[in-house]
Amino acid sequence: MKQIFTQKYLNKNYKIRHTMIYFIIFAVSSASLFILRNSFVVSPENPRTPTLISRFGVLIYALKNNIQSLLRIFNKILYPKLYKIPVLSQYDFPLPPFPNTWYPICLSTDLQKNTLRKEKIAGKDFILYRGSNGIAYAIPDKCSHMGVDLIYGRVENDCVICPFHNKCNKPKDNPDDEKMFIEECNNVIFIWIGVLHNGIPFKSMADLMKKYTEPEKYMFSFPFLKRAIGGHLLDYAEHLLDTNHTQSIHGVTIDTKYTSIETANHSFSIRFKIEDSYITPNFTYITPTFGFVEYTENIKVYIMFVVRTVGYIEMVILPNGNNIQKLAYSFLGALYTQLDFADEAAFFSTKNHNIRNLLPNEAPIQSFREWFTYTFYTSAQLDDFIKCKKLNDW
Repeated sequence: MKQIFTQKYLNKNYKIRHTMIYFIIFAVSSASLFILRNSFVVSPENPRTPTLISRFGVLIYALKNNIQSLLRIFNKILYPKLYKIPVLSQYDFPLPPFPNTWYPICLSTDLQKNTLRKEKIAGKDFILYRGSNGIAYAIPDKCSHMGVDLIYGRVENDCVICPFHNKCNKPKDNPDDEKMFIEECNNVIFIWIGVLHNGIPFKSMADLMKKYTEPEKYMFSFPFLKRAIGGHLLDYAEHLLDTNHTQSIHGVTIDTKYTSIETANHSFSIRFKIEDSYITPNFTYITPTFGFVEYTENIKVYIMFVVRTVGYIEMVILPNGNNIQKLAYSFLGALYTQLDFADEAAFFSTKNHNIRNLLPNEAPIQSFREWFTYTFYTSAQLDDFIKCKKLNDW
C-alpha cells in the first residue's frame, strides 16, 4: 500500500514538473521569437538593404543563436546549480554590508489599510503598518512600554495597539527610538537605511523614481518572480561591467567598444551591445537596491533587492506594462531573467567576497568600485569598518 501511494505521489510530481517545463519552453520560445523578430532591425552601425536574401541570412543566423540560447536555458532548468546561502558576518565583505540608500520592503498592494506585518531590512526588525488614513508607517517591533512583540497587536487610530496593556505605539512615540523614514512610490514601499543629512535622507526616493520611471501608480502590481541569493549589493552591480563572464555564463560575447556607464549622484546606468546582434541591453539602477533592465524597446523588467540581513537578499523580478502587449513581453523578459541568472546566483552566494583580484582588461570595474564606495558610504563609516575588520581578522 505504501509503495502504491509513493508511486502515485512520484507520478503526480513528475506530471507537475513536466507541465512546468512545457510552460517554460513555451514562454522562453516566445521570448526568443520576439528577439528573433527584433533581429531584423537594421542599425545605423550596420546598414544593409533588407532584401529577401539578407533577411534569409539573418533568419538562419538568428535561428542558430536562439536555438543555442534555448538549449542553454533548458540545461539550467534541468540541471540547476544547487547552493546554500552561508551565514556570514559583515567582515566577510570588503565593504560595510548596508550602503546608505533606500531599501525596498514590499509592494504597496501587500499592505492593506489597518493591517501590519513584521519586517527585517538590513538587519533591522520593525513593524510596517498602514493606518486608516492610507499612509504606511514603520515603528520598532517591540512595545515601548514593556517590550512585547507588536506583531500580536492591531492597528487602530493610525497606531499599533499592544495586546498586553493596550498601549498605543506610533512613530516617535518614544524619543529614544530611531526615526524610520518611509516613502511609497510607484506601488513600492521603501525604507531609508543609513546616515542622515540634516536629520533626513539626502535624497527622496520619489524624486529618484520620477527621473527614471513611468508615472503609472500601479506599474508594479503584477505577479513577480523571486529567489534567495547571498552576497553584497556591490556584486550584483559591478558584474554588469564584467565582459569576461558573458560567454561562459550567458553564451554571448559583449562588444566592448559599445560598453558604457553613466553615474549620477545616487544612480547609475550600464549599457552594452551583444556582438553580432542588434540587442543593446540597458541596466539602470535607481538605487543599488532597485532598478530595471531594458532588453529591447518593448521588453522592460524591474528588479528589486530586498536585503534582509548580512549576506541574505531576496531578488524580486517585476514584470510591468501599461497595456497587455507590454505586460506580456515584460513577463517573458522576467522569466528569462529569472532563468538566465541562475548560475550567477549560485556563484555570488557562495564566493569568497574578500578575493577581489581583477584582470588587466577589467579596469572599469575598479573605477566603478571606487565610485560606489565613496557614493554610498561616508568616510567615517569606512574608517570604522576598516579598523573593526582588522581587529576581527587579528
